[in-house]
Amino acid sequence: MSLSIVSRERERDAPLSFKTSFPRGSYNIMLSWEANPNCCAWPGVECDNATKGHVVGLHLRYSDSTPYIDMLINQVVDSSLLELKYLSYLDLSGNDFRWSPIPSFVGSVPHQIGNMSSLRIPDLGGRQYKNNLTVDDLCTWAVNLSSLEYLDMSNVNLNATNDLLKFSFEGTLSEAHFANLSKLENIGLESNHALKFSVGYDWLPTFHKLDTLNMASVEIGSQFPEWLQAQKSLTELRLSNCSSITGMLPKWLGSFMNLTILDLSDNHIEGPIPDSLCCEIKTLTHLDLSKNRLSLNNNSLTWEIPSSLQNCKGLLVLDIGDNMLHGKLPEWIGNDMQELMLV
Repeated sequence: MSLSIVSRERERDAPLSFKTSFPRGSYNIMLSWEANPNCCAWPGVECDNATKGHVVGLHLRYSDSTPYIDMLINQVVDSSLLELKYLSYLDLSGNDFRWSPIPSFVGSVPHQIGNMSSLRIPDLGGRQYKNNLTVDDLCTWAVNLSSLEYLDMSNVNLNATNDLLKFSFEGTLSEAHFANLSKLENIGLESNHALKFSVGYDWLPTFHKLDTLNMASVEIGSQFPEWLQAQKSLTELRLSNCSSITGMLPKWLGSFMNLTILDLSDNHIEGPIPDSLCCEIKTLTHLDLSKNRLSLNNNSLTWEIPSSLQNCKGLLVLDIGDNMLHGKLPEWIGNDMQELMLV
């Protein structure tokens, strides 16, 4: 028997062992797996001809609209998945491990998952703050995924940092955790209120093609992240409710020519809005700077007051002093915004 056949047999056995770790009847997408000897034909299993039929993906996501899996019950992710040496995509998000009425991922992720050096897209994201996922020593497995491109741990409950989340520096992500992640393209860590992101002012990450960064409600320090300046491929940047951010918006924000979404709301940012942000980025479709201390004062604005401002029904103060605006004041300022203070 050749080595390649043994390898494929092991990869067939691994998903079956994972299936049997759950009570019978709770894995509707996996019911037909044993009937077909070819694991590459199983629902939710992805193989790649380039790797001679090795299993490269497991798509076992729970969804309300497409219920792939019903009520999976287990305390841990079964270690049989570690036999899938060519696995590059693993989606177990949205699953229910505890008969919870809202699907949630309960249990622990084994640190041995870090041995899957080909893993590119682990999706462990939760929904609506109902997740109770605890990560067993994240820094010992995530940092070893040298092929990692996408890490989604949004809405994951990381409150048990002392017992189950053994980050260095008492629950803080630092430069060391990203040292080997040179292929990282997407980071989703939003709503992890107990998580701190602390890197040096002059930190230069090993990854250079970050597409999406969502750290809403994560403590990232008092200064605007200078390391973002080199991430020219950014299309989505969400740093809302990072209330520790103070100071002025950097001018280099206007260098993100592909940016479509920028959400910096609910911080302590103050001062003028950089001209580059308004004039240079042509792709921007969503801009949220609300609940800050920003001003339009002294920006050398030369256009008329845009009519789109009348959609801001909650606007109380509009500071447009020391500019070169021309034209008449629009009627909607007096008619639709009677409480507006125009400076």
